[in-house]
Amino acid sequence: MPGPPGSDPSLPAAMAVAGGWGYIGSRFVRTALGLGIRVYVHDPAPCPDDLAGAEGLVSVPDPAIFYSLPVPFYHLALQPAHRPDAERRLARRAAQGDVLLALVEKPLAAPDGAAHAREILARPKWLPWTLLYDFTELCRPMTRTVLEHLRGFGSCRIKSIEMTRAKDRENPAEPRNHIPTLSIQYQETAHCIAWVLSCLDAAGNTAASGAPAGVHGESGPYRPPNPERYPEPVDGYFHGGFRFGETEVRFHSDYRAGTEKSQHRRVEGYGDGRPFVIEADYKRGGAFLRINGEELPADAEERAHGEAIRAAWAFHRAGGKGLFNGGPAPGAAFAHRVWVLSGMLHAACHGKRGDM
Repeated sequence: MPGPPGSDPSLPAAMAVAGGWGYIGSRFVRTALGLGIRVYVHDPAPCPDDLAGAEGLVSVPDPAIFYSLPVPFYHLALQPAHRPDAERRLARRAAQGDVLLALVEKPLAAPDGAAHAREILARPKWLPWTLLYDFTELCRPMTRTVLEHLRGFGSCRIKSIEMTRAKDRENPAEPRNHIPTLSIQYQETAHCIAWVLSCLDAAGNTAASGAPAGVHGESGPYRPPNPERYPEPVDGYFHGGFRFGETEVRFHSDYRAGTEKSQHRRVEGYGDGRPFVIEADYKRGGAFLRINGEELPADAEERAHGEAIRAAWAFHRAGGKGLFNGGPAPGAAFAHRVWVLSGMLHAACHGKRGDM
């Protein structure tokens, strides 16, 4: 049983979740409550039945009150189009000296949100807040194991990374599939890009800080169960990639009906002149991690949101400095790079030019 709020220094005593009744937000709310964290929620949607009257949960209908709460940890589980006002409110508090942690859902901005992305990057670096983006896989213990393995070499060269992220998002019987989504390059492939960038950072691949070469891709349309919610078609299938120096990166993301769930990845390279292979799958109920064929402890996907809370809070308490769970911090600059690379892959599928 969790102790009283504030008794565990690895956790915040309280957190505030904007969009807490939605799919992602409610998972954070349930996880936080299970960890003994007091949770405040702002969401005009109806509260899920299983959360109504939950101990330690407070609904705050007034946004002005919600964004002024004396809590150190905000999670913005909001669609990109609904985030700017929330981010500006918290940035104003930080400018007034409040030391806050803001964990924001990815992607950084909507696919056509270049102005919003520029606004985020233009905020003063001296603001006393910790701004992180929720690439949940970067918080997993398995990811730390992989990154520490790569950092352990005196010389590390990654030859290839293959990433698969797939699930049936067209099945009308699944309630989550009725929630509008963005093109798959910004939703699913974005998680893969973030993981790839973290691995390349751990391996010391300096080419990954520049523009990729050989950007290519093909895509197919998403066929949602509620097409009336989509004024413009979005991609639901993507296959493609790019190259950073000698590292070939390939992505396969798939929402199509009947698709078997997968969060598989494979990394091949040389460490101190000797070949290595890292293979893992992060999917719920089937997670595994193997390095050079050796089975290593795998963590449970259902704990991913708790790991995100702990990792973000630990990084915040460390002053927002150093490594984040063994890798680069998923702050604004990192999230912007993922957003730009997502856009380049999307553009490659549609005969357009994507810019860094």
